[in-house]
Amino acid sequence: STLTTIQTGGWDVVVLQGQSYEALIDPAGFHAGAANLAAEIVAAGAVPMWFETWARAPGHALYSETWSGGSPAAMQAGLRSAYGQAATDNGGVVAPVGDAWEVSLANTPSLGLHTGDGSHPNIHGSYLAACVFFGRLTGLPATAVTHLPSTIQASDGLALRQAAHQALTAP
Repeated sequence: STLTTIQTGGWDVVVLQGQSYEALIDPAGFHAGAANLAAEIVAAGAVPMWFETWARAPGHALYSETWSGGSPAAMQAGLRSAYGQAATDNGGVVAPVGDAWEVSLANTPSLGLHTGDGSHPNIHGSYLAACVFFGRLTGLPATAVTHLPSTIQASDGLALRQAAHQALTAP
């Protein structure tokens, strides 16, 4: 089980992520689960790292639900707040993947990050998330990532690394 694995120890960091919009649809459950798991992680001598999720694509059906905030910006603000609160309440650090998505979509709108379902990541979204984790885990700038999948153009890779760096260095 997850608890047994955490309690085994030997971890420096344990990454936690709620289901993509769980923090918005069930805030009490999200925060209770976050507290329980974070306590186990800290007891095992590790640091919790909160994998902040991203908003759905514009026009997604979930935006008709009031808990979503009605737009990508509102949904991302809610996710940012929830993951930030989890880190404040329970320790650890946030990997601002959703914020990096927001930055990337603002800076390079033509570079899509979602698959056709408007929820899951395509190769660009996955690469962007990996760059955020690289920066957060190593302490190096996300722009220092040297690997680039062959299916991503060099200029797009640079834009994604810069978006990750911007999200990681935002106040």
